[in-house]
Amino acid sequence: MALSIIQVRDAITRNDSIDHYIFFALAHGQYLVINAIAKSESPSKAEEAEAILHRMRKAYADGNLDAKPNTRTLSTILNACAYTDGNEREKMAAFKVSRRVFKEVLGGDSGNPNQIVFATFLKCCTLVPAGSKRDELVESIFHDCCKRGFVDLKVIVNLRRLLSPTTLQKLLEGTVLARGMVRIEDIPSEWTVNLHNRDVPHRHKRAQPRRNIISGSRRNSDR
Repeated sequence: MALSIIQVRDAITRNDSIDHYIFFALAHGQYLVINAIAKSESPSKAEEAEAILHRMRKAYADGNLDAKPNTRTLSTILNACAYTDGNEREKMAAFKVSRRVFKEVLGGDSGNPNQIVFATFLKCCTLVPAGSKRDELVESIFHDCCKRGFVDLKVIVNLRRLLSPTTLQKLLEGTVLARGMVRIEDIPSEWTVNLHNRDVPHRHKRAQPRRNIISGSRRNSDR
């Protein structure tokens, strides 16, 4: 029996009856299924992705161990939220989904946080209108990311896009991360302690290739 990603997605978003086989397929291809939604143009894709998450939780609670969500599942839902394009109401709905998912990851019940989760949630914060409340949220998330040792270049890039130069300079005081070109080696070592080894070269080694360097300009390769 063959089942396409789109068929699985459509069955779930229609709330159709889904048997063990489909959830087995979803559990092993959950990234692809939710990623298909994340890459769609639907302004409600964040809520559609979260609907899949609810069905997976229910299946897991009912005894289907293959349906248990994991960090990759949740980070892909965050990605769907981050790239929601719609009106103010639709963007706020997507942000609320992202905040629920982010809290779930931090709770550790469905995987563990990592640099991708933090960077993607910071991207989700662009859905919130600029202002003091957003700045406070972003600073809080960044402090938590530093404390957990998950700051990478993508986190810095997204942080730069969210905060004003003055706020950014104050937050990153004592580092060279607020402007210009930044290498992974420029990030304080205590902020990167839990990154995968391949992401953090030893401080005494030569500078890494250009893929490990960012500039202050905006990139088009977020996705």
